[in-house]
Formats: sequence, structure tokens, C-alpha cells
Amino acid sequence: MLLYAGQVLAQDPVFSQFYANKPLLNPALTALDEGTALTMNYRNLWRRVPGGFQTYSAAAETQWATCAKGKLHQPFFNFGYGLTASHDRDGEGLLCTNEAQVTASAFHLFGRNAAWHIGAGIGGGQKSVDFSRLTFSDQLDAIEGKILAVSGIPIRLETRSYADLSAGAALRFGHRFGDTEAFQSLGLSIRHVLYPTESVDQGGNARLPAVYTLHYGSALPVWADHEGSKKYYVYWSPQLQALWQGRYGILGYGFYGLYRGAMGGVFLRHPFGARPDATAPRSTQTLMVTAGFETPFWGNNLLRLDYSYDFNIGGFATYGGGAHEISLKINLFNWSPGGCKSSGGGENKNGKTAKCPAWPGSRSRRF
Repeated sequence: MLLYAGQVLAQDPVFSQFYANKPLLNPALTALDEGTALTMNYRNLWRRVPGGFQTYSAAAETQWATCAKGKLHQPFFNFGYGLTASHDRDGEGLLCTNEAQVTASAFHLFGRNAAWHIGAGIGGGQKSVDFSRLTFSDQLDAIEGKILAVSGIPIRLETRSYADLSAGAALRFGHRFGDTEAFQSLGLSIRHVLYPTESVDQGGNARLPAVYTLHYGSALPVWADHEGSKKYYVYWSPQLQALWQGRYGILGYGFYGLYRGAMGGVFLRHPFGARPDATAPRSTQTLMVTAGFETPFWGNNLLRLDYSYDFNIGGFATYGGGAHEISLKINLFNWSPGGCKSSGGGENKNGKTAKCPAWPGSRSRRF
């Protein structure tokens, strides 16, 4: 591939739990939660393939609130800042990609229970190939199968670094649904705005296509459990993500249910768009099942742990072995390096109380 391919096009790593790392999904969703949040994700794709694809990501985000006059704990206009980083290893570390971005968001409360968000991220990436671990055909002994020393002149490879930008917008709102509230979220983001050059060949000019993402999420109460003076609702949460990069796209949709901090769901994902050739497999749908829980720790802070497994229901299922994915999120509600302490509410220009969309009975805003 390195000798004969002038340009190779492929997609960025895509997490099945796209809703679990919001700054990575859309910079406009940075710092939705009060205080500070820490998120870590790990994905192991095609575990039966030697090397496979392993992707790590992490995010730290904090909310900085500008308070309305006389309302020390009632922010009218909020800002969020975050730092995201990712590391992708392909083929046992032969090809490595590192990316990092500083993200910032601003979200304004309007009406009784709605907010619009805008955000941007600036950073860069680095891509490298470990030439010493590559094996070429002239290194294979035809009789004994031994790997000999390379006889050719090494390809001129380098570590390619590039600058990058991302941007996004989102709308979140709540509304009455029976005797309680339902919540909706809709957003659009773009990554790799600068279309950076990512070729590790010194003479190459392959560029990284922009990634366009449309996402939607909601939380609909479907059943209430009465326990004394308290009500615990079961929420049904449909989710959708449509992602397009270069000639190819991925559509993922499904739902999960929530009850007293426990979560479980089913998602389906399949590609759309152009195909490289007529022999490419047509059935590449992926079925993902996920489960997790949310629990308080260290005061009123929250810890969230989710696990998912992808089943490829196409022809590659026998060879690939699916994908494991784990996400961990910690919400530190009482810790913020600056601004005033937010309690999720605000005051609009008319002096009326505006409530930021959030899960009832929970301080973790997952959609």
C-alpha cells in the first residue's frame, strides 16, 4: 500500500456510544453539566483481527457561568471550556494517530425551558508509521518462511503534524409530557474544517476530509414508579447520529431506557454513500447492545460507567469478532475553577425564571 497507493481515503474512528462524549460529538455541547466533568472512552474494533483497531479518547470540561444581577447562583448566560484528546492505533501500532483540541461553548437560556448552544474547537493532530515494524515481500524466505532484513531503500516516511478546527451548534428544550417533562436535543457539527494534509509520505498530499455530524436525542417518560412521596420515572430515550466524511457516511440509530440510574439499550448502524467497487460487501450493518449505571459518590457527585458490544450482522462477522467499547464519566458538580456556581436555572430579560433542560431526578444531562 505504501509503495503503490498515491492516496488512501478512510473514515475517522467512530464510537458506538456517540452520546457518551459530548465535546467529541459536538463542541457546542461542551460543559453542559454544572462544575467539572471528566470522560474517558475505549474502543477495541475487530478483536479477532491481529492488531485490529484500538481507539482511546478523553475529555475534561468545566462550566463558567456569568450570573444575572442579584442572582449569584442563577446564571443567565453560560460558557463552557474543555480539552479533548484521542489516540488511535491500527495494526498493533504500525499506524498511530493522535489528536487534541481545546473546545469552548456558549449557551443562552430562552423561553421557559430551552437553550441554544454554539461552540468551536482548535487544536491539531499527528500521524506516524513505524517503518521498522513493516514486512515486505522481499523479506520472506520462500523455503523456510523466515523474515530477512529489508533489502530495499526505506520509503521516506515522516511524522505528519497538522492544525485543525471544529465547530457546531445545538438546540435543547423541554416540554410537558403527561404529568412530567420530556426533553429534546438537536445538533450539527463539523470537524477537520481546515481539510489538513495527513500523508506520512514526504511526497504525498492526501488530505483529511471534513466530518459532518447530525445528531438527535430525547428523553420521554413512559412509566412512573411510586415509592412513598417519591416518583421514579422510566425514560425511553431515542438517539440518532448521521455522519458523513468524504464519499462515505454512517447512520446510527436506536434507543436506551433509564430507571433509577440503570441504563440499557439497542442500536443499529449501517453505512451509506458511495462504495469503492462492485465486490464490496453489501451487508455491513452493526447491531450494538449497551448497558450501564449511574451512582453517586463522594457527596452528590456522579459516576457513570457504560459498556457496549457491537455485533456485525454482515458477511464480516465471522472474521472480525465485533467490537468492545467502555465509557466512564465523572461529574464533579461542586468544583469549578471560575465563575459562579450554577444550579441549572437562570433569569431571562423579562425577569422570569428560565430552567435549563436537564433530566428530572438526575443531574447528569446525557442527551
